Amino acid sequence: SMVSVFTFGGSGSGGMSIGIDSPDFGKGCSNLECLESAEYTACGIHHSVSWISKEWETYFVMVQDLGSVFDVEIGSFDDNCNDATRVELRQLDGGQYAISNIIASTEGADSYLGCHNEPIGLQDARGVWFSLEGTGHEMLVSTCDSAVDMLSTPTWISVFEFEESTDGPTPHTVMGRDCSSLTCMESAMTTSCGMHKTVTWPSQRNKVYHVLVQSAGSEFNMKFTSASQ
Repeated sequence: SMVSVFTFGGSGSGGMSIGIDSPDFGKGCSNLECLESAEYTACGIHHSVSWISKEWETYFVMVQDLGSVFDVEIGSFDDNCNDATRVELRQLDGGQYAISNIIASTEGADSYLGCHNEPIGLQDARGVWFSLEGTGHEMLVSTCDSAVDMLSTPTWISVFEFEESTDGPTPHTVMGRDCSSLTCMESAMTTSCGMHKTVTWPSQRNKVYHVLVQSAGSEFNMKFTSASQ
């Protein structure tokens, strides 16, 4: 597989224009340019690409392949609730929801107060934020597919929802700007799989939920999905 990163022309990227008559891109993308600052690294027959992003600038990533199935890992992951990494659950033709897999780490992230009842020192471990819309069915977030070895550390998952109104500061004011009204989902059910966790909860359609994943810094594999009925 091959990966290419593009941004719109005129943003100062200095990249090569793909041309207005290019048949390779859809409507509205004729002024995309290759991002010259992107650094590409080969890993066998696949590739990894990294670049320094600009705030509010939109980037387009094209992955090319000869038709096989491949996994795509995308970062970075934000340790601020208000800028949580958005997870889109794609609904398949049969109505089922596809599983979204993300590999992330809390290395260098800030500490937050989770919803779990771990001892002090673990309940406010470092964490990264994700957000996703409810489907109207039971939703699932799991780190159970994460590796378990000598370098692994436990993970904890907390699910939050916004209160309609608050009478004052909440214990989660430290989560980031505009997140002081987040409250723990009381209906969320947590099950353990060794040192990792799975959390499920009944969701409301189109309601935004925030997911905080905490660990001591090791890499973990996250799975997001939803029941279809």
